[in-house]
Amino acid sequence: MSLIVQADGFYRASVQISPERYVVADTRSSVFSDALTRLARELGEDASEPPWDQVMAAGRAARWRSATEPVPFGSPSSAAAKPFTELLALSSRLRGSIESYRQNLLGELVETAEGVLQSGNEKLAEAVLDCLHDGERGETCLVTVGRRAAAAVAGWFEEIGEGYPVLVPRPFMAGRVWDLAIITGAGAWFPPQMLTTPRAAQTTLVHQSWIRDFVQFNGVFGEPATVGIRVSVREPRPRAGSRNLVAEVEAPELVPKPDWRAVAASIPRASEDDDLVDAKLAVLSGGYGVLLPISGDRIRGLHPDAPPGERVVSLKLTAVVPGSILLLRERGTEAALLRTLAASHLGADRQRIQDLQADWKGRLREAIGREGAGNVARALRARDAQTVNLAYWSSDDCLRPQRDADFAVLLKYLGIRDPAPFIAAGIALWRAHSKAGHDLTRALEQRVEQLDLAPLEIHGLQELHPEGAPSAATMTAFRVAAVSAETIRVPRHSTRRPFHARGAAWLE
Repeated sequence: MSLIVQADGFYRASVQISPERYVVADTRSSVFSDALTRLARELGEDASEPPWDQVMAAGRAARWRSATEPVPFGSPSSAAAKPFTELLALSSRLRGSIESYRQNLLGELVETAEGVLQSGNEKLAEAVLDCLHDGERGETCLVTVGRRAAAAVAGWFEEIGEGYPVLVPRPFMAGRVWDLAIITGAGAWFPPQMLTTPRAAQTTLVHQSWIRDFVQFNGVFGEPATVGIRVSVREPRPRAGSRNLVAEVEAPELVPKPDWRAVAASIPRASEDDDLVDAKLAVLSGGYGVLLPISGDRIRGLHPDAPPGERVVSLKLTAVVPGSILLLRERGTEAALLRTLAASHLGADRQRIQDLQADWKGRLREAIGREGAGNVARALRARDAQTVNLAYWSSDDCLRPQRDADFAVLLKYLGIRDPAPFIAAGIALWRAHSKAGHDLTRALEQRVEQLDLAPLEIHGLQELHPEGAPSAATMTAFRVAAVSAETIRVPRHSTRRPFHARGAAWLE
């Protein structure tokens, strides 16, 4: 099919369809949202500082999960009640230690959170079931905003004997055409093409009445098109006396976002002797963060949907985006792991090769400390070195300079008369590390094929321990939740290592 014919089909579909909205009057969730908003407004920047950061993170997660997961709290599948109970526990520790006005606002938040827990999220669950029952079984599906919510709803449906398929946006948009699709949440939380070029004859958005959603959605061609695809949602008629008594919240404001200020405060601190590099801060599922060096090239990742044998991949660091899955060691970097695994491939020359590497790296670090990195770099370039990367060369992660000619220039500058043994040792190290890298990839790939990756799909992280490999080879798959647009200077040794980050909890 040509792109022109396909585009024409999109435009025709957008004229014919008209999504509708089903709003749920849920007083208890609305007053909880209002109490959370008023407390956040009062705290201002203090909301990113202890002890408030954890309280606000739990509160925002409770509001988001109860709005996107139409499952009664009493169901074993529900994950929405957890942040409410965490919020109550954290709030009880604060009482008596804060000023009276904030204590009153916190008391209102606690009271309204208890009200939501008592209501059990039943109204949203009942509304979703009512809408689903309007369609024929086998021709009706439910679409949630993410995998965690989808898993909770699917588990609940199994408990109560409802056989409706539960999908997330990408499979829904790439799959079959349905008669009826029930979308749980505001349209602003989903890709716009779900509404402008839907995979259902009828689409219904279901969410609480205090959530203010977009009325119109623009299609895949956007602003460059002379006439864009635009769809308006049919709004329900307001009932007499049904006006909200609390402030509505714009739907985009409810989407979980990392508190970058709090996350940055969790970065390991640098000392005067640390080698600093430019890096971007990424937030991972499970409340973790990681620093991705700008100067780095690749990082190990995972594509769970790829064919067997192609799931463990080498990702360009510049290609790491929200939704990417990284394979990281929680204790140390992969480079340190490969040094351990590569040693077994060096054979009888292992000690000699490692001693030669330690010799030239020690000399280089002494020269930098004695003469300064700038002077050493200028001296190497004057000797015709094409590439000079002293910070990396002197680090433990570097095996040797990439070019033999640059390596020889460096070795002679460091007072080594015969570079040949050092260059040969460097080649042997590179080959051993390459072999170790291939072995690790194969072992991880085999482990991925054996595992049920449901925990990764639902929670955004899962530990992988290759069978037969040393315990040091254990890695964790983390889904990337967000990547900061800013670049910061951090210690090189702290990059590529996941760390517990304030402000990163409850984002999965």
